Amino acid sequence: LSLHYHTLRDYSRELGIEWVPMDEKRTHRVIRDSKAYALGLKGPLDVLRLKVLSWRSRLRFLWFLVRLMVHKKQGDFFNLSTTSAELDFDDANHYLRQEIGDEAVDYIADPFTATLHFYLSTEVSTAMLLTLLQSMVGNKEFSAQYPKGGVQAIPDALARKLNVQKGVHIITVVSASGSLASNLGSEARLPDGPCVVGISDGQEEHFDAVIFACPAPAVKAILTHPTQAQTDLLESVGYSSTITLSFKVPANLFADSTNCIYVPHVENKIISSCIFEARKGSDLVKQGSTLFNVYLHDQAA
Repeated sequence: LSLHYHTLRDYSRELGIEWVPMDEKRTHRVIRDSKAYALGLKGPLDVLRLKVLSWRSRLRFLWFLVRLMVHKKQGDFFNLSTTSAELDFDDANHYLRQEIGDEAVDYIADPFTATLHFYLSTEVSTAMLLTLLQSMVGNKEFSAQYPKGGVQAIPDALARKLNVQKGVHIITVVSASGSLASNLGSEARLPDGPCVVGISDGQEEHFDAVIFACPAPAVKAILTHPTQAQTDLLESVGYSSTITLSFKVPANLFADSTNCIYVPHVENKIISSCIFEARKGSDLVKQGSTLFNVYLHDQAA
């Protein structure tokens, strides 16, 4: 997790979960012509050390990052509705090929988006990528940390504070809007204010709000009388796919500090990245072993 995930940090403090810095010597690498080149971008000048790129591409990429820092694009990666309108109508691949060239897109941008989202940069908006870069480059808060007990410790701690019921079959969710009365009948009595009713196996329960933590097609099947805005949102959602292969390996598999290996699509159409889990923290080493996770490109999966 990164330090600029402020909401998660606030929850973790409230729940008593400490975050600890990850090993600063962790190395990310990118494959080109069967060689694994170091890939680090803590600041703009680090671009000059990207031996995976030609000098021409490094200088072009550096000039792009400098301009991005000086002339910041309007918007917040954590709230893309604030992004300036001109960034909403182009994909990152088309934009970046004009700005930094094919080589940097193929060996930096595409491996990055394929690892984070399993999509190539053709499926990522310019708004998302530029605001993400702004949050990373030159931002001291962009620092990787790991929660003690692992990332799973946070939802586990939240769940302990909730009334969690498993195996409940939710048939439909109806918002307390104009069409609700006709759905429930004229005798339905509802609490004042915005209310959502969940109907489970013939039983009705009333809530202030409902959060759907399931794919959009499932939400469309459950949500009765959605607003037009909700319908538009649910119909616009697309998903990328991946398959993760996890290998149990010795924790000392790598003699150096390798953590993440990016595999560009131009080099391999199947594998998008490999993660050596031991570099994340001691929680991920058990009896001298750890996991080596291999992720597949969306198209391959």
